[in-house]
Amino acid sequence: MEMDTAPSDSSTHHVVAGIFGVYCSKCNKKVKLKGNSLVIPDEQTLRRHFKKNKCYTGPTPPNCYEVERELIRSQNAIRAAAVADNELGKHKIHAVFPSGQTTTHRAHACLKCGYSAKDNRDFKDHFGKRNQFGCSQVFDASPGKILVFVGRYDITCPKQMLDDAARGIFGTSNSTPNKRMKTTTNFANAPSDSSAINTTAVAAAPTNLMPSPPTERENNKLVCPCSAVCAVSTECAAVWPSGLCSGGHACA
Repeated sequence: MEMDTAPSDSSTHHVVAGIFGVYCSKCNKKVKLKGNSLVIPDEQTLRRHFKKNKCYTGPTPPNCYEVERELIRSQNAIRAAAVADNELGKHKIHAVFPSGQTTTHRAHACLKCGYSAKDNRDFKDHFGKRNQFGCSQVFDASPGKILVFVGRYDITCPKQMLDDAARGIFGTSNSTPNKRMKTTTNFANAPSDSSAINTTAVAAAPTNLMPSPPTERENNKLVCPCSAVCAVSTECAAVWPSGLCSGGHACA
């Protein structure tokens, strides 16, 4: 396997984690795993991106193992700050999904990882044996087609997840379970104040991303088949804020 030797300092590359999705500011496009999941791209995907596009400084590509973890920590910090300050969260949403530059369509969506597909067969394939994220068609699939936003860098996200984020609700993780275990700074201990991240002012979030009434998913929490103790509600076994119980179910 090709090894990375350059440091992981973010100044050596142009890949950035937003509140949802990851993009390259030099290529001006998203960097993603196969499909349109919002999970942070793994080191192999990052390595292919750097090799193909040469979007890094210096003679050697950055250490993709460290870049992946850097992106996870960065996005965790953004989300933690958005939980503490909902207005900041709306600004961060607007930075990726600005009014006038965002299109919409209806599609089947996984409300755990953000994957969406217009074709039902493709959508069902997402929950197959190769799914790395613990997505469950029973627990995580949208009830039919729902509204999906396509923002800057071609980043795609279900509107319901954006509405939740505008209220400071992030019910799912941004990485696979094994990567969460290896990441030294996780969501729970990421900085929780807005000073921990760049708070450069941007235009106010569009009104269609403003908080909306609680969704049916929130009002009727699913009863998890696991026996773990819930950190949010006695009705499920979710471990906030990852949204995963010990059995890998998305209960939040």
